[in-house]
Amino acid sequence: MGALAVAEIAYLLSIRQFFITPSFARRVVIIGITLSCVRIVIFSVLIFAEKTGRQSISLLPLVLALYPEGALIRNDVTWTAWNAIGFCMLLVAGSFVMAVPVALILNWVRE
Repeated sequence: MGALAVAEIAYLLSIRQFFITPSFARRVVIIGITLSCVRIVIFSVLIFAEKTGRQSISLLPLVLALYPEGALIRNDVTWTAWNAIGFCMLLVAGSFVMAVPVALILNWVRE
């Protein structure tokens, strides 16, 4: 409950910042697109490693980059094209949610 309150306050501050600074929206979009691309490439690498049998503990940092959305995946999932597309859409949405606090931090650092 406390984390939800903190997130709510952060988003209220981000809405205020959005109307004050027109470049804030552009920064959120750029950060969101960049995070989305990086996370989808990581997901593709992990799927390739699973299909070719090259999974190892050295891929753990890549798995952690997909959280919190990665926690929604069952252990016995069979990756079809539609499952992968749906998860990629979830990664894109999550990346844009994470982009708002990152853009806020960048604005505060620059001020």
